Amino acid sequence: GQTIALSLFLVLVAIGAIILIGIFIVIKRSIARRKSRIGRIVYTPVGNGAPKFWKQLINSQINSTVKVRTEPRVFCPSKSNLQNDASERNLGFQFRAKTVDLFIDLKEKIMELYPYFEAPPVRSIRDFLMSACSEAMLPKPNRELVESYCELYNRARHDPGAYTDVDYLRFLEIHDQLLKSYVLVFFIGNL
Repeated sequence: GQTIALSLFLVLVAIGAIILIGIFIVIKRSIARRKSRIGRIVYTPVGNGAPKFWKQLINSQINSTVKVRTEPRVFCPSKSNLQNDASERNLGFQFRAKTVDLFIDLKEKIMELYPYFEAPPVRSIRDFLMSACSEAMLPKPNRELVESYCELYNRARHDPGAYTDVDYLRFLEIHDQLLKSYVLVFFIGNL
């Protein structure tokens, strides 16, 4: 009898110990959960509770990166005489760089008079020039002229193939036609 009573006592002690350990774990977890809720910062959106005007101002400042319209210039305009002295082995690069710079000049001239146009990188070059042709150029250049201008620019900017003086001179000719159309509108607008 005593062994049965002793084994029953040990079983009851083991069950009690397991229950106490379980209660201890549950209490410890609930305390830790409460502490984490207290230390947690509640997210509030920017401008919460502000007047509508201030919310719009904050959102316009946050979203202003869309309006960044940078296109790198390869050559500085004031150092054009130094470019002509360069060795002939980099002529392909020079033609590409001058092509990019000529487009930037045209884009800046158009954006001076029409700042509401969406210029690259917001819109594609083709879309920008087509909208500029419809509103900022007289006589309006035909679509094929704009398409070939964009094709030559994209070849100069992105194509790893050769970009020769023939391509550059063709681009220069088309660029001059577009520039003359724009200058005419600019001249008429200032009368």
